[in-house]
Amino acid sequence: MSVAAADGAEGARVEVFDDRVVISRSGFISSLRQGARVEVPVSEISDVVVSRTGLLPGVFVLIGPGQPANPGWATNNTNPRAIYFDRGQQPALERVRVAILEHIFQSGPQSAPAAPWASNRSVVLFLTARPVDPRPAPLKEWSDLNVDLEQRVVLEELQGAGGQQSVELELRPAVTVDYLINDMLSTRPTVLHFSGHGLVEGLIVETQGRGVALVQEAALLRICSILEIAQELRLIVLNACLSARQANMLASSMHAVVGTLDSVKDSAAIAFSKGFYNALGHGTSTASAFAAGVAQVSLEGGEDEAQKYALFANPAVDPSTWGLLE
Repeated sequence: MSVAAADGAEGARVEVFDDRVVISRSGFISSLRQGARVEVPVSEISDVVVSRTGLLPGVFVLIGPGQPANPGWATNNTNPRAIYFDRGQQPALERVRVAILEHIFQSGPQSAPAAPWASNRSVVLFLTARPVDPRPAPLKEWSDLNVDLEQRVVLEELQGAGGQQSVELELRPAVTVDYLINDMLSTRPTVLHFSGHGLVEGLIVETQGRGVALVQEAALLRICSILEIAQELRLIVLNACLSARQANMLASSMHAVVGTLDSVKDSAAIAFSKGFYNALGHGTSTASAFAAGVAQVSLEGGEDEAQKYALFANPAVDPSTWGLLE
């Protein structure tokens, strides 16, 4: 008897039975070779992931022996059991995911899958927001940020540097105040990266329909101080305009925080991420990664843009002595 099901685009469907999980759709991603219907015995499933990334939205992945538990690398799996769904199907897929994991746990003798924060992998939670400027046309100041390109750059830099072996990149597009705490608790990141617009008063996130909400530093500090989050979080990157005030306030509770002293160009923000995460993926210290990010901005956008970035370090922690792959 089916205990859970979810329908997605083009007839995509997930069904959970007592002894197997069935996934089917008319068009699989290119790396899948099993055909339009796959039946996976429950005994062969060790974890289930639902991707919410901007690069691979709505990927549902059954994790078996030898497969990395990160949907960001789904297309690199040697034997993936993955399927694309519409982005809007993610809540339903999450319910199916929970049903599968509960079924595995109750069926035994398998042990319950380890939570992502229980592994030795560092987690980079990459939040993006690109709301529409609500001001009348003559007063509009916000450009439409290319956050998808920045996400891809970070992914490729970590892969190219070999950091994907030790780093899990969790992408959360269109972040809203409704999901911010949930995203933090569900991933418990080592690094929190925000890419979007900013004001002196706080970070700009989205509401339903690409509206605008302001996350002030006091609210962000409260979120980052939640025990289960604070135990893992060491580094925050606020890759948004005018984020220095928030960065300075948060630094006393983190190892270090990256902020900006002025408005920055979108191209400069992308360049900083390129240099910063390439260096972190190569195992450098946080201080050296910051220097690499600033150097990349100088190379691509000029020294004026490079000087807008600042690293705020906790006085008790030397950023030259630790990094993402320590």
